[in-house]
Amino acid sequence: MKKPLTNQEKKYIEDNCLIKTDKEMGLLLNRDTRTISVFRKKVGVEKKQGGKVENLASFETLPIAKSSGRFLLEDERKDFFKLQLKNTLFYDNLKIQFTKTEIDFYLEEWGALCVQFEDIVATEKRQIDELIKAEILGNRILRNVKVAEDQILNIEDEIADLRKEFDIVNNEEGQQRDIQLISMIRILNSQSESMANLYQKNVDSRNKLLSELNARRRDRIDHLKTKNSTVLGLIAAYRDREHRETQGNYLELVRVAKEEKIKKWRGESLFPDGTKDSIILDVLSDLNVNKIKSGKKSVDIFNSFVADKAKSILIIENDHFRQQFFADRFSNNILTFCDDSSKAVDALNQKEYDLICFDYDLKLESKGDMAAFYLIENNKSPDCKVMIHSNNPEGSHKLSVALGGERELEICSFDTLYSLYKGKEDA
Repeated sequence: MKKPLTNQEKKYIEDNCLIKTDKEMGLLLNRDTRTISVFRKKVGVEKKQGGKVENLASFETLPIAKSSGRFLLEDERKDFFKLQLKNTLFYDNLKIQFTKTEIDFYLEEWGALCVQFEDIVATEKRQIDELIKAEILGNRILRNVKVAEDQILNIEDEIADLRKEFDIVNNEEGQQRDIQLISMIRILNSQSESMANLYQKNVDSRNKLLSELNARRRDRIDHLKTKNSTVLGLIAAYRDREHRETQGNYLELVRVAKEEKIKKWRGESLFPDGTKDSIILDVLSDLNVNKIKSGKKSVDIFNSFVADKAKSILIIENDHFRQQFFADRFSNNILTFCDDSSKAVDALNQKEYDLICFDYDLKLESKGDMAAFYLIENNKSPDCKVMIHSNNPEGSHKLSVALGGERELEICSFDTLYSLYKGKEDA
């Protein structure tokens, strides 16, 4: 019989469950992943498929805050809000819109503003987003102003050198070059002035956004005061049976409507471009073979390479246990392992492969679909077969979309794959 978790182990799980997966904590504590998962749920932290935290916005209200006997420090709360943002599709759009440095700045500002306003609603999130984007654009304007000013200084130095070298009054070539340089300075000064005006408009826009955000907060507080919606006021109201029943019926209707909408969005929806897909893509989504075209839910391709010899196989996987599994299964073949998409791209440029095995969630937040897009867009290893072994259904779907039916494809989660071979070994 397994021993219950010690106080020290419980403390470790409480301190790390929001930044580490259950599997990582289980390996370190030498505990079964299910044991970690059960305790983690008891302290109020729910996670979605793939280990992503469901909700961090009100950490202080969770049982974990009470059981750990402390509230989060400000820097910890910032990290939680940043992590929450990274777990959204909205973050993928940011990576397309901004540079790496700008995204880092966005995350810092997002964390700081969310900590400041704490219980933000969807509308306020949009205001915070627009405020940070305006600041990033303001920074871009200032960088461009600096570039223009640096160019002006360089041209002025060139004019000074030119006038030392030539007698401008009597040298036609020197006069023409001098006129050109002065004209360039005028143009740059005009651009710099225009950008300065643009920056001032940007500052005014940011101040307006910040004022609106502050005003919204004041309105919420005033609304609570005028409606007497204090905690004590709500408690007093709910003592009335009729009020309780009315609110209970309303909340039940909201719950039913929400579940119906979620059920609909997990089914197949027709989009304006003619494609069909699920709006909500998670483990409960109604995914089928038609949605993941060319994806055979079997292990025929995998088994054929287990039996083969001297085949060139690329394994895109960062987990050491999984790497060892593939090494054992494909022991008679030539294997190349890559633990992130950048290394996988380098490997694809070096030679052609007979089989490529894709995981989606790699190290340092790298995602496997980057390598998949590169494979197709650059027509690397055109005759290769592909296996997607990610345990993340959404990630498997994204990989399948990236591959676009251009390669013979097989999809089987690693857990399923491992259980199949574990069963054979046990037999």
